[in-house]
Amino acid sequence: MTTEIATNEISNYLSILKSMLKDDDTKLIIKEDLVKNYTFKYLYNVNKHKIIGILLSLREDEFYKKVVSNNSMHEGDILYIWNPIRLFTNARGELCELRLYIKTYVNINNRMIVIISFHEFNDFS
Repeated sequence: MTTEIATNEISNYLSILKSMLKDDDTKLIIKEDLVKNYTFKYLYNVNKHKIIGILLSLREDEFYKKVVSNNSMHEGDILYIWNPIRLFTNARGELCELRLYIKTYVNINNRMIVIISFHEFNDFS
């Protein structure tokens, strides 16, 4: 289910996300149980440091949509989806520009950020 969102809400969310990423007490969980997340990380040599860098560089205009999760692991949670375009080096050493699909969940009270999806935009298999 997609929900409406105001620009100031996106700005506030990004501010909280970035602040939490810079705090050593924040727990960052990057879901690797999804094959597309694991495969993307492998093909483009993406590690936790690279993911954090991309999250810290997110801008308001890279926001895609906000959804309410219907997944049993995150049921009812508000998830934010981002579509930034970033440069990556593929397995052949070639630079390529890719549009990403990043789905995030922030739990301020538990000092936790969950990266549910982190892969190329059209990989919805």
